[in-house]
Amino acid sequence: NQELMGKTARLQAASDISQELTRVYYERTIDLLSHTTRLISEKLGYYHVGIFLIDKARGFAVLQAANSKGGQEMLAKHHQLKIGGAGIVGYVSQSGRPRIALDTGIDAVFFNNPYLPQTRSEISLPIKFANNVIGVLDVQSTQSAAFNEEDTNILMTIANQLAVLLQREQEGTSANLGGKKRTQFTSFQKQFGYSFRSDGSIVSNAEVSPSPMVEKAIDSGET
Repeated sequence: NQELMGKTARLQAASDISQELTRVYYERTIDLLSHTTRLISEKLGYYHVGIFLIDKARGFAVLQAANSKGGQEMLAKHHQLKIGGAGIVGYVSQSGRPRIALDTGIDAVFFNNPYLPQTRSEISLPIKFANNVIGVLDVQSTQSAAFNEEDTNILMTIANQLAVLLQREQEGTSANLGGKKRTQFTSFQKQFGYSFRSDGSIVSNAEVSPSPMVEKAIDSGET
């Protein structure tokens, strides 16, 4: 029962994070990436959460947001990691596949970070739209073996949502980026969608035919 309650609580936390990210994106009240790192840390109980975005030259993953004190120091120093270089983030940014270090003391890919001395396990997940890696979500814990398949699925869902929101922003498909409130979609507007591939990436779908299930989900706000 305790295990089931724990799983339910984590799924609820993931749902809360998802709804909050959508609200922040449309209302533009605060920085999306910074808010994401804080939400994941607070609701899922992680020591450090960082979000890297791939630079235009696709040579480095550049830290853009972090919740921890060490992460803030890294931001101030414009921390970046070479794609394909040492460390889990470098590996994920090149491979486009999640990577977990259950014990950072023995994992050969792990790169010791003096800004985060309490890290004992780490997971990095690609922020990927279609086949294009646009960033990396890096989460670290003070406990060894802190991440399992369930944690990976929850964090991958958040990373996928970030990919969609970042892609929308880049394409400018929502209202202008100058701070005005974004226009939300309604059931009376054209319907578009996104599909998940088996590798966890997301692809945009062309306009779909109206569906009673889609109409009901949009009108009610419920799954």
